[in-house]
Amino acid sequence: SFKRNHTMDIIEPKYKTLKLLFADRVFRIPNYQRFYNWEKQHRKDLFGDIRRLDRLQSEAHHFMSTIICFDTKIRTYIGDTQYGTYEIIDGQQRITTLILLLKAIEKRLTGSDKSDLQKDLVKSDGALLLLQTNSANESIFSNYLVSGSGPDETQITTAADVTLANGITECEGFVAEFKEEEALMRILRLIKNRLGFVVYDTIDGN
Repeated sequence: SFKRNHTMDIIEPKYKTLKLLFADRVFRIPNYQRFYNWEKQHRKDLFGDIRRLDRLQSEAHHFMSTIICFDTKIRTYIGDTQYGTYEIIDGQQRITTLILLLKAIEKRLTGSDKSDLQKDLVKSDGALLLLQTNSANESIFSNYLVSGSGPDETQITTAADVTLANGITECEGFVAEFKEEEALMRILRLIKNRLGFVVYDTIDGN
């Protein structure tokens, strides 16, 4: 639930693909939100949606979900691009999983395609991540996004850690189905350009 005490205004919702959603934003999961808790079946359903979309002989989009964000008004420049920081109020489980998928793809790419995707996930010198998680999973998630290393046994101490570690493993397993770099790029383009979201931005109404 949205635990803010002041009045909020909602900006008119917009349909966005991940490419548009990530173009000028980074995201933060507030501490009051639950931790990553998608189970295997949730990820299996998502992977199935991507496989079905990949088989279509068209540029059809697949509607994923509604996302509600709070505009913190924090702005950061990386080069000539201004990124706004938005708290994810609803939709964090799906967004987190898709970012894990993007990282799994980036790990297997080479050359400029790899570099471009790295810059999407970790801005500039590593100080600005595409998604900052809340405290319980922060070190595991951030380390994976920056270095590509999943947690070892000593780092997994809570049920939330287990769930996130399983998500990393299963996303990497799904991506491994696409052996050739051409197939990886096809799935990357699909995820970024053909998965759609209705995005509601909220702002401080005071």
